[in-house]
Amino acid sequence: MRHKLNLLCFLLVLASTWMSAQDALIKRADKSFERYDYSNAAELYEKAIENGYEGKNAYINLADAHYLNANYSDAADWFGRLAEKDASALDQEHIHRYALALKSIGNYEESDKWMIKLSNEEAVADVFSEVVCFVEFTKNPLIKPEFLLYFLSL
Repeated sequence: MRHKLNLLCFLLVLASTWMSAQDALIKRADKSFERYDYSNAAELYEKAIENGYEGKNAYINLADAHYLNANYSDAADWFGRLAEKDASALDQEHIHRYALALKSIGNYEESDKWMIKLSNEEAVADVFSEVVCFVEFTKNPLIKPEFLLYFLSL
């Protein structure tokens, strides 16, 4: 029984050491990224991900590091992995970078798909902002219903 308890304690210590090593690696990668040392940051992020780190920011920063170093093939690969894992993690800027990286490596069809997705998201955002503005406009107590009817008939 005592042997099992010792083994359990050893495994817990080992797991916590591994997790803190992962966190230290990510912190070093983040610092390199913040200092614009993208090649070092990319190496550190890749090492962390190979060791099982799953954070979205690591994937995004890794893809960005490759993109900002003009290493478009690796950037497209990592943006693609993130898109497969969680497409919602890609904001408009990263969708645009992914599409440009794909285009840079000659993958025009896939690039066009992502550009269309980007333009659709921008169009939806524009319509949504117009609707929000109109709703806020109609809440104004100084606006008369006759004016709204005239405005809607235009």
